[in-house]
Formats: sequence, structure tokens, C-alpha cells
Amino acid sequence: MKLTATPAIVDLNPNAAGAEIIIPTRGGSSDPLLDAKKLHSISTLESTNGIPNHLFASSQYNTFYNAPVIADLDDNGSYGVIIHEENGGSEERLRYFDLNNPLQNWTSNSNIGKGQGMPIAADLDNDGNKEIIIGTKTTTEAQGGIYIFAHDGDPFYNNDPLVYTNQTSGTDHLFDCAPLAVDLDSDGTLEIVFMSAYNDKISTIGRVFAMHVVNGEPVFLDDWGYEDHIINLSQKGLEAWLPALAVADLNEDGLYEVITGDDGQLHIWKNTGEVFSANWPVSIDGYQGCYMSPLVADVDEDDDLEIIAPDHMRRIHAFNLDGSVVDHWPLQLEDPLYGTPCIGDVDEDGKNEIMAGAGNKMYMWDTEGDANRIAWGHTG
Repeated sequence: MKLTATPAIVDLNPNAAGAEIIIPTRGGSSDPLLDAKKLHSISTLESTNGIPNHLFASSQYNTFYNAPVIADLDDNGSYGVIIHEENGGSEERLRYFDLNNPLQNWTSNSNIGKGQGMPIAADLDNDGNKEIIIGTKTTTEAQGGIYIFAHDGDPFYNNDPLVYTNQTSGTDHLFDCAPLAVDLDSDGTLEIVFMSAYNDKISTIGRVFAMHVVNGEPVFLDDWGYEDHIINLSQKGLEAWLPALAVADLNEDGLYEVITGDDGQLHIWKNTGEVFSANWPVSIDGYQGCYMSPLVADVDEDDDLEIIAPDHMRRIHAFNLDGSVVDHWPLQLEDPLYGTPCIGDVDEDGKNEIMAGAGNKMYMWDTEGDANRIAWGHTG
């Protein structure tokens, strides 16, 4: 089985025992049930002859590279699976699967481009229905950019992609970093925070934006526009992988900060667009944050939040809010890291553990951090 997408665990059917594992596959399995480009659901508890029950398999589709998103889009208590489908150019669309009611399944009509970013679901207009937001990169068949769909799969605005940059000779803009939806300016509505990448085949830079939508048009927040937050990216070229973004209230003043990093620097900006403090960004020799999101949690004994920065170069860093390195960090791995680590209280001792997979090994480290203090991260 070829699997590049992170599986998801969710209880989609409360009448059945246990939860379901949602697995998007790319074929290549000796198991005929999994040897296809399909979306699968496998039981966590129900089994036959010791083999977990295969609850669902979609029809044959194109490749699923990216993680599925589980959401109740219309607030009716029924959860579905949203996933980005690719085939190299001509059929790159969003698909929605309601595993309890297949009549509710839909596929977006528009070709949205390819990319490594996953969609998100958020209620942008406060009407009780969630919209789906995804960033993509340009192909020969589709314009890359930020696309927004209504809960039923129709374009949410008439001008999708909402934000884009035309491909020109020798240059391109990649938008396939997973966007975030957060009330960054504390006005009671969600803004979209996202990253684009520009390259000229020699160097690649990322730009971090924050915008809201007014009458169907993107409006960038003050000091969150095209030239305000530029970072260098370690992955060069037209297929560069962007680092992910994180948001958290680091100093617990009720306002969010935006965090990301790559190519030797970890950045934090206030919601106003200013640098978090004079100690930021911090420099990290050889640091590559591509593919991964920073985490924000307590990992020591001081009760403050720390910023955890996974590094493709076999390390996981941790910094105090003043930019100093947390004692006994970075953590070391034997193989390059491609996926964001998890953080949570695995052994129920009230303290956070850090978990990461690299190569053919799974790693876990104890910390002294309070398990109730995880501001941004994947919980175990």
C-alpha cells in the first residue's frame, strides 16, 4: 500500500463499537482491499479472525497525497471526510464523503491545482455552516491559489481562486501550505492566514499573509500584505515544499501570535504584524522546517509555554518565549523528520510527552511540561 497521507481517527458512526481509521491510499498493497487509489475506513475495535473490519472503500479515484479532514460541515451532527484528489493536472478537485449517507457525497466542479497542503473547514461568515479552504499550486490545467468552497461543494465566491498570482516565465507562486482560520484581529470574525512561495529557480522565499473577505473580495489586514513577512525557504525550485504555520496566544494576553520557520530561522509575529520581541527571529544552524508545523506547549517546569520546532535535519528544537534554548534540547533522531511530531500525555502522569516517527522508528520523550498546557499541536 502506498501511503503518503496522514490517516485520521474519528467516530463517524456512534452506533458501532470503537472509532474508524480513515486511510487514503495510492495503491501498491498486497491486500486487494487496499490495492487501489481509494479512501478506506477500518474499525479500531471490530474484527473478523483477528483482522480489523474494513468498513468502507470508496470508488477508484485519482491519487490521494494529503491528509483527510473530518468535519461536520452543516452542523447537523453528521461528520464527513474532505480530501484533495490529484492525478497530475487534469482532475485535481476536492471530494467530500459522508460515510453514513453516500447521497450527501460531492465533488467540486472546478479543477483547483495540485499541492501538498491539506484543506481546513471553518465558518467564515458565522451562519452555522463551515466553508472549506485550501491552498494549491499552479498546474498546466489550473490556477493555483486560495480556494474556498461552501459546505455543499459549490464555490463560496464567484472569483475562485480568491487569491492567486499568474504563472510567468521562470517564476511561480505556490500556495500549498495549509491555511489557518483564526480571529487574528479580535473583530469576532475569522481571518485566513496563509503562505505563498515565490521562486526564480535559484532562490525561494515565502510570504505570510492574513486577510479577511469583504463582499467576496480579499482584504489584507494592515501590515500583513505582500512585502510584510518574507522568509527564506530551504527547499528550492518549482516543487518546493513550504513549512506549515501555527497560531497561539504565547504570552496569554488574549491575542494570537503567528509562528513559522525554515532555512535557519524561526519567526514569531504579533497579531498586529510586528515581530514578537527583539529576540526574534532566532537562528538555528542548518534548520529546515519544511513539511512541518511548530508546536506550542509546556515542556519544562516553569509553567510558561515553549515553542517546539521540528527540523528535517534529525532534530526537534524547543525555545523559551525570550528566544533562549530550553534546557536539554534539541532532541536528536537518527533519520530525517518529515512529519510534525505529536504532543500529549500518553502515560497519564499529568506531563506532556513528545512523539515523532522518522525512518523506521517511533520516538517518545518525557517532558516536565503540564499536560493541560498545549496551545498548538497534535495531541496524543
